[in-house]
Amino acid sequence: MRRLRSAPLALAALGLSVGLSLCLSLGLSPAGSPAAAAGSSATGATTADGADRARPVKRVVRRYGGGPVRLTADQRGEIAFSARRGDEVALAVWSARDLPCWGHLTLTDGRGTQDGRLDDVFRVRTNGRAVLGFRGRCLMRKDLTVRIQLLKLRRQELRVDGAPVRLPAPRRGFLDVAWLDVPRSGRVTLGGYTPQGFPLRSGPLLVDDELRFGAVSSISVEHGERLVHGPRGGRDRYPSVLRRGTRVGLAFGEEATVVARSAVEHQAQLDGPPLRLAVERGREQVLTVQLPPGVEPYLDGVADPGGAFYWLTPNGRAPTGGTARVVVSSDPAAPFSAETTVRVRSILPAPDLVVGGPPVRFESAEPGQWFRAIVPARQPIGVRLTATDLAVTGGDWSAQLTGPCPDRGCAGITLDPTRPTGTGWHLYGEPHQVLVKLGPGATGSLTLRLEPCEPPSCRPAGDG
Repeated sequence: MRRLRSAPLALAALGLSVGLSLCLSLGLSPAGSPAAAAGSSATGATTADGADRARPVKRVVRRYGGGPVRLTADQRGEIAFSARRGDEVALAVWSARDLPCWGHLTLTDGRGTQDGRLDDVFRVRTNGRAVLGFRGRCLMRKDLTVRIQLLKLRRQELRVDGAPVRLPAPRRGFLDVAWLDVPRSGRVTLGGYTPQGFPLRSGPLLVDDELRFGAVSSISVEHGERLVHGPRGGRDRYPSVLRRGTRVGLAFGEEATVVARSAVEHQAQLDGPPLRLAVERGREQVLTVQLPPGVEPYLDGVADPGGAFYWLTPNGRAPTGGTARVVVSSDPAAPFSAETTVRVRSILPAPDLVVGGPPVRFESAEPGQWFRAIVPARQPIGVRLTATDLAVTGGDWSAQLTGPCPDRGCAGITLDPTRPTGTGWHLYGEPHQVLVKLGPGATGSLTLRLEPCEPPSCRPAGDG
């Protein structure tokens, strides 16, 4: 029997661009995109299994590279094919109008039957005839059709900091994947480029024995960390962390050159001297810094990094205390490498900014300083945030009032030199906060006052 995972994983519904990308990567017509699998409860699955056994089965024979099979809404599907031991196969399932699908797959070969989900990749265990079966449904009218496509994975192994791997233009029924095993130590970024050197967005990701559908510009992997995608550290929606030896890979909707580059590690000192980084296209720089308890850091780019950065924490936000790691990533579209200077600094605490209370002054002779002030909890009320006594030189400044975000979401109030006053709401009966930033090269001072206000002078959060 197929190995079961501890936490069921399912595919999210695909947007039009993702569906089109995947269709192209499979060599299919973009008239329909592969649909997503959705999880179901144990009770629902039992009921569905019983209903599925009573549904008619459409059985066809296909070679690798053969066309898709059309099913009616009430049919199951089985594709028989000739395979060799070790072949890796999967099934693309998509419906009319890109409506979501859910269900299960089975692979039957000379050693019996393996069960899996729609996102699973199967390995054939014997030479000869094999059958890949689809048992599921799509959220659509009964007069519309479902299409299933047998896929054979063709893998090309990447070497970290080795020669690029070239993936051919997509061919129907095949999925070419450039892959590697997550190393025992160190961080690696995988990215794809056109033959002319422009960055590509991938089609499916291969993670262990699953296909995760999405469109990303790159992925970064490390033992003990979640998979992230893109230079800004977008979090993979699957919560599990990667382990060494896990197979990860990228596929693309066109001919691609794929590279795997190791990250460069640096030791940084909090509020210490700047670090000069040689930012190379597609290669991450990882800074490790020790933080005293309760200290929240930020990354000050003395020069424009030309890319982005993110914190290696479960939620992607800066930690408070302990060992912190921050990743500086270059723009994958940058045509050349460059140098940048960065510094890990402390956000300075400021006195509480009380609604209707005394103003708070923020002042620094050191360029680029950030401050944080707490707005004590109170009942929801309209508020006006005003900046006065502005004496900032050498750069810009900003001030932002936010609630207990992002768990509940709130736009808050944002001030800058072009907008020194704004209105909004103190939405929750919990503490809010104000983050004041002096921009790169900026020094000086400003004063903030937070006052109650009432409609119609106060607008909802996000309008002020």
